[in-house]
Formats: sequence, C-alpha cells, structure tokens
Amino acid sequence: MKINPLFDLAYKKSPDYNQTFYNNTRGIEFKGDIGRRFSFYTAFYENEARFAPYITDYVNEHRVAPGQGAVKILGNSKFDFSRASAYFTIKASKNITIQAGHYKHFIGEGYRSLLLSDNSFNYPYLRFFCRI
Repeated sequence: MKINPLFDLAYKKSPDYNQTFYNNTRGIEFKGDIGRRFSFYTAFYENEARFAPYITDYVNEHRVAPGQGAVKILGNSKFDFSRASAYFTIKASKNITIQAGHYKHFIGEGYRSLLLSDNSFNYPYLRFFCRI
C-alpha cells in the first residue's frame, strides 16, 4: 500500500489584467494491491483558486470549475472546490480484467482521451479489458 501527499501550487502575475492568479491544490492518494488479483486507488483533492477573467466568468455563470465540479465562491474572484476519485481493479483471469470506479474515463493513449473530453468531471464507470 502506498500513501502519497499531493501538492500543486501555481502563481502568476498577469500584466495584461494587472491581477494575480493562483491555484493551491492539496490532497492525498492511496493505492495498493491485495494479492495478485485485486488493486485499488483513491484520491481526494482540495483546491483554492483565483482564475483569469474569462475562466472566472465561466465559473460564475455555470457554478463549476472546468474539469473539477461544483465551486464555493469565496469572494474577490476566489473559488474553493474539491474532487474525490476512486476505482478498483480485479484480474478475473489471465486475459480479462474488470475495473469499476468513479473517475475520468479514458480511451486511447497519451494525455487526452480519443473519444471523451478531458475537461469532464468524474463519473461512475465499469470497464472491461480483454487481451486476445
């Protein structure tokens, strides 16, 4: 079992807007294996951010941070939001693996998904892998 602290701190002063923008993310991640057939992953992220005006307009209109979910408005264009994700994997046989969870589903290779938006929020899924 592994437990990892998660941090993502970003700060930018923009001369175009004469403002400061930041993203302060803290979180924790748990992952591990139970035997050879079962593995799990879970993570929780807590964020506080001040976005550029065009993102702030989107957040104020839709009440969600892009790719993150519902926000709490702290005032002065500051937002607070969190995200939790988890999944478990079962190796049913030599060629079949089953995964279920609440996460961003991904199809393809690389950073962006081939068929799904990489800007979506977590959602429940059930996935089957089959090696032929």
